[in-house]
Amino acid sequence: ITVRMKPPFSPGSEDERATRVDVSISRIRLLIARTHYAQAMHTIDYNVSEHDAFLREAQDRSGDGRITVNTIIQQITHAGVEYIEVIKRMYINFHIAELAVELCSKTTDDPIISLAAVNTTILMKLLPDQKQTKAQCKLHDLVCDDRRPLSTDRTFRRMIGRSSTDVRENEVFLLNYSKNTLDDSRNIEAKLGSSQVILLPDLIFELLHFIKIAPLKTYKSMISMQSLASSVQPSDTGTVQVVLADDGPDEVEACFGSVPGPAQALKRTTYRMESDNMRLVLVDLGNLESSGPFASTKKNLALTETIVVQGQMQANFEMVNERASNFTVEKDYKVDAERVEIYTAQGSDLLHPVQILEPAKFSCFYYQKIDKRKSSHLTDIKLVTLSPIDLVVSMQNAALASTVISCLSDSLSGDDLEDESPEFRSLSTQDANRIARLDSALEKEGNETSSGVLTEHSIDPSYYGDGKGRDAKRVVRLKMTSPEATLTVTNDFQGLDEALFKIIAMNCVFGGEVSYSTLNDKPCFGCNLNTSILADYFDSASNRWENLLTMPWELTFNSSRAPQTKVQSSRTRMSTTFDIESNPCHVSFSEHFLVNVGAASRMWSVYSGASKKATSLVEETSKDDSIIKRRLSRSMAAHAARSLITTLPYAIENHCGIDSSYSIYKGSKRYPLPPSSTQYFRFELFPERGSGGMRTYGQDTKHPKSVTIYIGDTEIRIKDMDGETSKSRKSHFIPSIGVHIFVEADKRGNSTVLHLSSHVEIHSSAALPFRIAVIGDDKVHDLGLITKPTAARQGSKSLLEENEDVISQSVIGIPAYLLRDFAGGASESLCVQISPVLDESGVASLIGMFNLPPMERLVEIATSYDNRRLIEVTCSPISRGGNIASLSFNVRCDVSLINNSRPFVNMTIEPRLILQNRLPVSVLLRTPMPYTFASSAETNKSLCEDTND
Repeated sequence: ITVRMKPPFSPGSEDERATRVDVSISRIRLLIARTHYAQAMHTIDYNVSEHDAFLREAQDRSGDGRITVNTIIQQITHAGVEYIEVIKRMYINFHIAELAVELCSKTTDDPIISLAAVNTTILMKLLPDQKQTKAQCKLHDLVCDDRRPLSTDRTFRRMIGRSSTDVRENEVFLLNYSKNTLDDSRNIEAKLGSSQVILLPDLIFELLHFIKIAPLKTYKSMISMQSLASSVQPSDTGTVQVVLADDGPDEVEACFGSVPGPAQALKRTTYRMESDNMRLVLVDLGNLESSGPFASTKKNLALTETIVVQGQMQANFEMVNERASNFTVEKDYKVDAERVEIYTAQGSDLLHPVQILEPAKFSCFYYQKIDKRKSSHLTDIKLVTLSPIDLVVSMQNAALASTVISCLSDSLSGDDLEDESPEFRSLSTQDANRIARLDSALEKEGNETSSGVLTEHSIDPSYYGDGKGRDAKRVVRLKMTSPEATLTVTNDFQGLDEALFKIIAMNCVFGGEVSYSTLNDKPCFGCNLNTSILADYFDSASNRWENLLTMPWELTFNSSRAPQTKVQSSRTRMSTTFDIESNPCHVSFSEHFLVNVGAASRMWSVYSGASKKATSLVEETSKDDSIIKRRLSRSMAAHAARSLITTLPYAIENHCGIDSSYSIYKGSKRYPLPPSSTQYFRFELFPERGSGGMRTYGQDTKHPKSVTIYIGDTEIRIKDMDGETSKSRKSHFIPSIGVHIFVEADKRGNSTVLHLSSHVEIHSSAALPFRIAVIGDDKVHDLGLITKPTAARQGSKSLLEENEDVISQSVIGIPAYLLRDFAGGASESLCVQISPVLDESGVASLIGMFNLPPMERLVEIATSYDNRRLIEVTCSPISRGGNIASLSFNVRCDVSLINNSRPFVNMTIEPRLILQNRLPVSVLLRTPMPYTFASSAETNKSLCEDTND
């Protein structure tokens, strides 16, 4: 610590005669354990927290300016020293390189949080000639870190800091303070830079546990002394007089009493606050932990989900207080907010932002006035939106917000906090006797003044009247105006990305008033609402917004509750009226809207049930854990239920047999697309007015979801994936291979899938798996095993991986390079070999073949009235030995003509006979046919046993 005092420059002006002091401090670090904090708070509460210091009032000098014996006696201080006042300015400049405070748990070896102020400059100006005190505080940076051992591996450890990494920016905090000693008025101006505040619920819980202090039961005399001092606050008819006495064995230091005095004066305090781009980050604790029963095993899925509230603010606060009692009689607040936005992001770098609320501008006014003469309390609240409100809420956002709010409410409730009374050293006998004498004298004086005891923060009833139970009236008024507000609801559960509906409220005006009295339990209210509502729903079939309300619905609502004036009765009867006036409501919707809303409702029910089940399981398995661990486990369970993803919104599957790649939005990065594979992905959202990407659907989309597919040197461009679903299959010629590739987009489950295929595709609807091969160039080209697609699979794979396996195994496309001769020649046929797999070994003991008609014949079939052909295939044993029966089945060929010239063949393997039981009872089936299969495994097992018998 370096202190430098500079003498005055010259005996000139008051500023030149001022004394200047420079104080430089390198670094201060304070370690405060919970016991230290408790000791300090108890010392303040029970020792030095009296509002009145029991000192003599300052006396003015005599008018002639001469110093006499009487003036000297009058200027004696409480310590008996002569008080001579020399008016002189003083400037004190503090520069602190770093001031750090670290809060610890029971001991200093168990840290909780650290708060550090970097490069702090404080300039104090004492101006006695102007009766003012001014101060200016500049803070270059404020850093708050989570220092708990359990947060070592967490993504978020810095609670408070700069929102940007540019250290050349201005100070993060600037404060100007001015006080006038004549009227005790204060002006406080604060400016906040670009800073970021992160809320961790479990850390808030520990901080609340840190600051909660159990009361001391052994110091009841001190509590009564403090309460008595609060009960004799100056009122309208009196003030406090201090009587001094010597400190003898049987005497006290000071006592006080009420004497008549003037009415209380008022003081005015003005606050002005201005902030740059402030950011508040709400963190989901569900995926903070790197271990646990609900933790993700994939590193790329471990990004922490957050909700970010960001914006700029300018606020003016003005309060009028009574100087003696510090009671607030008037408040006037005004808040102007600009670019206020809400979005979700992932990780500490806030990656992949998705907008919830587009930047908005609004103003908020709050006025409160308490008139003790009229016993009235008026509160007036006004909210005005100065820009359109655009709010997009998805089901994932609703689930995430519900989890975060639940964690914050649990942390702030404090129901699980345990009271721990800190241990302090006892007072000496002399100190205890001294405090007891002072307490006895104060109680004796207090009994003569008032029998009631008020706490430090209680309100004197005399402020609302004469203190005899006078009725006090309270009035609360609320006004809100919004030119346009849009609410869009989307369903993005389980990887889906689909809009549901959109509601637009135009020219909304709301006003309300509630009045009640302290002696009457019958409040009166009145409110009115006037708005015009528009609504649209999203039709997934046409990929467009359609009108849900074909005409604007104008609505006017009025309600009131007041005493009846026409009915004469000894008792006051209340009357409540509702008046609703609206234009006709014209509604129009399709069945797709009902299906989408029903699916969203079922998905939310599944999420709620899974979340409750996981939470109850955690509660049962972690009863012996600490409170923080149990809450973290509940958050992780809710996150696991919310993060269930069966598939992503978009996919590309390659069944053309050629290695290819693709890019999104004409980007330079290419993603591989191997043959017989399905690649899932989602499109990045483009920001509009906010920091995150905006969800847009249908005709609101400004950036089409384009995809480019690369096969050799050929580029196949899809301008819009959503718009491609309503189009038919297209063919694209690949010059490097000399064949055509067919592209089609359709909706499969929750995904929009872009399908690449050659001229021929093979599907299966039979219960048996079949091995497919193509005979060409004097070779047998094995294409793999094809099975019937099933809804569920056994095993521990994720649903996303299961869907990939199902698509790749239930469809086999004959590679395009094997169809070069077949597609080029008009009379060339294609020989396909099919072998059923009868056992689990995967070895085919039967084999069958059939020839696909040549291209010329396929064109004729596609242009004919019936474009479907049925081919019967018989599979015979490979070897002549053994008693194995032949197997026959059908192959259905559906031929369609693409671009009026290129035939596309869709072949499906079908059983020759299908029996379905639609009776309400079970049916026993017996047949001499050697190959009979059922849809269930148990039925197949019994059929095999009967066949062997």
